[in-house]
Amino acid sequence: MNKGRQPVNKKVVVMSHSAPVKSVPKKRVTVKKSVTTSQKIVKVSQNKVKAPKKSINWRQFKRGVIIVGLVIIVLGLGYGLFCSNYFRVRDIEISGVKLLPAEDIHELAVSALSGPGWQLWRGNFWLTTSRRVCRKLEDYKFTDCRLRRHWPNKLTLVVAEEPPVVMWQENSRYYLVDRFGRILKEDSTASAASWPVIKNQGDNLVTSDKIAANPALWSMIVAIRQAKWPTGEPHNFLFDDDEPNTLEVVDPKGQIVKLNLRRDLESQLALWRAGQSKFSTQLSEAKVIDLRYGDRIIYQ
Repeated sequence: MNKGRQPVNKKVVVMSHSAPVKSVPKKRVTVKKSVTTSQKIVKVSQNKVKAPKKSINWRQFKRGVIIVGLVIIVLGLGYGLFCSNYFRVRDIEISGVKLLPAEDIHELAVSALSGPGWQLWRGNFWLTTSRRVCRKLEDYKFTDCRLRRHWPNKLTLVVAEEPPVVMWQENSRYYLVDRFGRILKEDSTASAASWPVIKNQGDNLVTSDKIAANPALWSMIVAIRQAKWPTGEPHNFLFDDDEPNTLEVVDPKGQIVKLNLRRDLESQLALWRAGQSKFSTQLSEAKVIDLRYGDRIIYQ
């Protein structure tokens, strides 16, 4: 080796007659990752937990069966009592009608049992009330109206009519009339002695069911029958529709007293009594006494 020369890098080339070896691909190595305790807990918590099967609550089940059974029993009883044909009323007997038309009253009373087809309870023995039936008969103005029940499906309507207050005489015919002016029935001359009689001196006022006179006429008749008449209770009266507000009272002695139907009876009688205290002789001898004007007495 010579001193003072730089060392030279030498490459060594190895010559080989064998074929080159193909490169073999490297195998992938799977590295198992260690799972920490926290990750395992998360994974387990994500799994679904199956709920345990519930047992049947037999006490609650029995209670429900009892309630359903009671409802069925109540519905069955309700249908039997209110909707069955056994308790359905088909006719009403009328009691107490003496003067008014019984057939018309019966027809109206029975109409209270009817109703639309969907009302299964129509005409029911328990649900048909006196108020419902008597409302149909309000025009007759009964003093009493009530139902009596006869088991299981019969009803009787008991009514009390308005009593007659006067006899109306027109064209030689007599009619019993109540305090509303309704004709109760046509009566005979013989019965006229039992009732006060109003003789119609004007046009015909009798209609099919009432007297077409001033309604105040009937209240005045009732008031006269209840009052104390100065010369004895009168029995005969005269009415003329040409003077619709006047009633002529014929007292037992034949004296005629004219009353105003628009004024109360007591004030007119008070005027008469006051006149008797001053003009007793003149008034007792007069054929006609007129009390219609309220502040004076006209006599002749």
